[in-house]
This record gives sequence, C-alpha cells and structure tokens, in this order.
Amino acid sequence: MAFDTLGPLLAIRNLLTGLIDPSTDAPAIQNVVLGPPTSIPARITAYVSLGNQDIPMRTSRILARDCSYYIGLVYRVDQDQQRAEQGLATIFDLFLRAIYNDRTLGGLANDVAIQDLPLTKEPRYTKVAGEEYRLGAIDLRVRQYEELTS
Repeated sequence: MAFDTLGPLLAIRNLLTGLIDPSTDAPAIQNVVLGPPTSIPARITAYVSLGNQDIPMRTSRILARDCSYYIGLVYRVDQDQQRAEQGLATIFDLFLRAIYNDRTLGGLANDVAIQDLPLTKEPRYTKVAGEEYRLGAIDLRVRQYEELTS
C-alpha cells in the first residue's frame, strides 16, 4: 500500500453521507462537505478536514504514517435542539459501527481508530455571524504503510 491522503478523506465523507438513521430510513446527516461549510442549515451538517500528518517513521524498508482526519458535526442552536441532539447520538452509534466494521476504509488504510470524541466531554457552543451553533467533533486516525523502493 502506498501513502494516500486524499483517498481516506473521500472515503470518510462517503461513509458519513451513507449513514442512514434506522428510525426514519433517511440520511442521518443532511449535509456532508469537505472542509468547513460555508453555510449551516438548521439540521446537522458534517464536514471532514485534514488534521495532523505525523512524520513517517522508518522501520527497515517500511514507512509508517498516522494521518488525522477531523470530522466536525454542527447544528444551529435556534432550531430544534432536542431533535439535533438525538440525531448526534444516532450518528455516533452509526459511525462507530461503520468504522469498526471496516478498519481499512475499503482497503485505503492499514488501520483506522477513533482517537477522540470531544463532543462527549463538554458541549461546545460558538457564535458565528450572530447565530449560535453547537459544535462536536470526531478525531479519526488513519495508519498507512509504504514500502521503500530504494
């Protein structure tokens, strides 16, 4: 396997897009984008961004790299918070199952692990352009190996 930063970024976006809420049989996340969103509708928006790209470690002829991907989950507070919080709970369960059912992201990684779920520590709110938003995040670590050719 060769290093591939873009592949997991797209795979994570596609995974989030494909999460279906079993209680409604509809997408669990209404808007999934790469990078921070330019607008946030009332329902839950998710975005995927690159995080830390740890310096590769050399072990004999193999390079190992841990890439972090930041998954932001956002909703506007002035709407139906209870429904959005319930949605976040469902998303976490669906996402955890999906990641741990395929820890290779379809063959793009040697291993995938959830590093942190900061949303579970303390609710975070912020104001943007006069609107209040609830923010949550998932820090996902993707490990890849690459064999040296020379």
